[in-house]
Amino acid sequence: MCSGFGVERLRSGAASEWSEETLPRAGSRRIGDSSLQTVETKGVKQFSMKVAVLSGFLGAGKTTLLRHLLLEAKKSKVAVIVNDMASMNVDAELVKSGAIAQLDEKPELVEMQNGCICCTLRMDLLRSLANLARSGKFDYCIIESTGISEPMQVAETFMLMTQAADGQEGLKEMFEESEIQELKELVLAERSEDRLAHLAQLDACVTVIDALNFFNTFEDDRVVGEVEPEQFEGDERTLTDLMVDQVEFADIIILNKIDLVSDETRQKIRGVISQLNPSAKLVETRYSAVDPSLILNTGLFDFAKAMTHAGWLQSVQGKMVPETEEYGVSSFVYRRRRAFHPQRLYDLITNSFILQEFEEYDQDDEDEDEDDDKGDGEEGDEKEEEEEEDPKKGMSREEIHAQVKAKKEKSVFRTILRSKGFMWLATRPKEMGEWSQAGLMLTLRGQGTWLCEMPAETLAMLDEELVKKDLGPDNDDHRQELVFIGAPLNREEIEHTLDECLVTDEEMKAIEDLEDPFEEWVTEE
Repeated sequence: MCSGFGVERLRSGAASEWSEETLPRAGSRRIGDSSLQTVETKGVKQFSMKVAVLSGFLGAGKTTLLRHLLLEAKKSKVAVIVNDMASMNVDAELVKSGAIAQLDEKPELVEMQNGCICCTLRMDLLRSLANLARSGKFDYCIIESTGISEPMQVAETFMLMTQAADGQEGLKEMFEESEIQELKELVLAERSEDRLAHLAQLDACVTVIDALNFFNTFEDDRVVGEVEPEQFEGDERTLTDLMVDQVEFADIIILNKIDLVSDETRQKIRGVISQLNPSAKLVETRYSAVDPSLILNTGLFDFAKAMTHAGWLQSVQGKMVPETEEYGVSSFVYRRRRAFHPQRLYDLITNSFILQEFEEYDQDDEDEDEDDDKGDGEEGDEKEEEEEEDPKKGMSREEIHAQVKAKKEKSVFRTILRSKGFMWLATRPKEMGEWSQAGLMLTLRGQGTWLCEMPAETLAMLDEELVKKDLGPDNDDHRQELVFIGAPLNREEIEHTLDECLVTDEEMKAIEDLEDPFEEWVTEE
């Protein structure tokens, strides 16, 4: 799902779309402090069911946690929405009561678009939420997401529904133009108290982490399409990035299976999690046994704050990130006002990580490639020869993984678990690049245009004070701004190595002569 908003453009806050004033707060329509909330509209009372989104990889303990909450939550009437009811293995009476709803085996997806806003909604999920809320039997619902889902997608669904129900321009029209009558009735029902945004409100995003496999995941170079080829063919998200995203967006993190790791490893994991998401509540468990009050009815979700949970973003914005050096984990921000030399940076990256780039898709280019394949001229032969020269050609995935792992262990980034931020290539003066690394995988892509390169009418749409702050006294926001999280962290060595990748004064005078081996970036318009 994409909402069309440049999340990463937060940097120092210049992208005003994500300000707390313009985004819905979870529970903004709550009345009173009772467990079973009601929404009162025009004198009509309607039960409002709170919702938690539960994320975590397969085997982390999500299902065990769900069973525990269903049986132990004495003060709340809890329902769950799962992908596989059979795996729950709970008492038949709970199933009969309707407390467990199962989503369709094949997701019922609806693509929505209106101008710069686009999203993919899951109709079977919205339908289940509405049915549970309207039954009046439950005051709380937990959505079990698949292991390879991103909690932000569900959170964005709630945000979009809320803003559409409130009549926000663009969003309301998008739903009104939908050809699916059921969707329009769920989101834009004639009576406001019948709208799903009023019936169900997001309370918290919860992520379960498997302590035993936490650090192993940072060395996993597989992508989602390889793990679930039938349902997610072609999905290039890496498992490492996915786990980090689930941690960074969470309000509550359950660190499960702590009995299977040493105390030293447990403390180190706590340190890494605190660096990844300083704002989250961290709860340690064995067999996912946790006091339900630590998860249910916490009121922790706030979309504007959730978008800035990530420790790397808080570091970039100059906010305090908890000190975790006692656990052997720390972070720092690499800032420079000089561009990277593309070839030197490329050589450094490819000798340390598996580089994943998202190049701009063009159907015409694809057609041309097909035509080239059909030809048998000298140019086609040359391309084949170049491909054969690829040192990784013919190697198995295991061999490539072992090779890259060995390189990283010898590189300056050997202890880096996570790094993210914004970068500037000398050959791309208008494009701001995004650097996102987790474990062995490093992803580079475009993040739009630098503020100083934007037309005046675009800048006028942003917060004037924040834009001035971002541009600085020289009216130029070009820079390197990369956050590194490591255990331990060799800051001086990393800074020195990256400094050697910066262009010299002489090179800046002849940028057109520089080689740029990176793919063309996908950029936001």
